[in-house]
Amino acid sequence: MMTAIFKHVRPRTEVAPIYSDNELKSLPMPVLVVVGAKDVTIDTLVVQKRALDLIPKVAVHCLDEAGHYLGNQANFIDNFLRRK
Repeated sequence: MMTAIFKHVRPRTEVAPIYSDNELKSLPMPVLVVVGAKDVTIDTLVVQKRALDLIPKVAVHCLDEAGHYLGNQANFIDNFLRRK
């Protein structure tokens, strides 16, 4: 699977951006944050708390058994996008 990923996907090699509190507070649209509880690349508890504290229209979904790879979320994301 990793061979296929690196053949067809250009992975991000730079550090992911960290948005300011003001930038997050100013987001007018609904935002879905999906994290894996066992992700070793980020502190998911900090990400979840910051999102809940700062983003006005946020939904946070934590996958208890997932790490950094968050596969099989198409139905969940589709439901989020379709809600009013």
